Amino acid sequence: MKRTATPSVRFVMTGLILLAIGCAGWPAAQQTGRFDPDESVTGAFERYEMNPGYDYYISGSDACPNAVLGLKKGMSLGETLWKPFPADPVAFKDIIDRMRLRALDLHRFQHGFVLRDDAGQAIGVWYSLISARTLIRRRSDGTFLIYTPDLDTYDKYERED
Repeated sequence: MKRTATPSVRFVMTGLILLAIGCAGWPAAQQTGRFDPDESVTGAFERYEMNPGYDYYISGSDACPNAVLGLKKGMSLGETLWKPFPADPVAFKDIIDRMRLRALDLHRFQHGFVLRDDAGQAIGVWYSLISARTLIRRRSDGTFLIYTPDLDTYDKYERED
């Protein structure tokens, strides 16, 4: 006669396995940063203010990026797909205007965020559609891995219409 575990034993074992998996992933989760929505950051981008304490980068099209990232000077992205953006106020104004117009055409709005590392320290700023946020992670060498937004950041809203 073959013995089978009762449903309550299976339930407890499943719970223990899930708990073990969760605990194993906990240290990695501690190394993940976050995006905090911030109206003052939105306002600064919309007033075309480039903070001299940041290095700026864009992701996506040069004509209308999916996101603009300002990272505090002295911090590094290491090898990345982000493109450095020159500290040129005229070009910055043009890029922000293009991003805002593209969002408005899609009945959306751009938002500003403060980027925080795994310790909650502000490391930079971000400007994009709210859906374009990604993942921030500190690498073991101290550089930051900040994924670029999906390439279809704007296009997915055009397909909805």
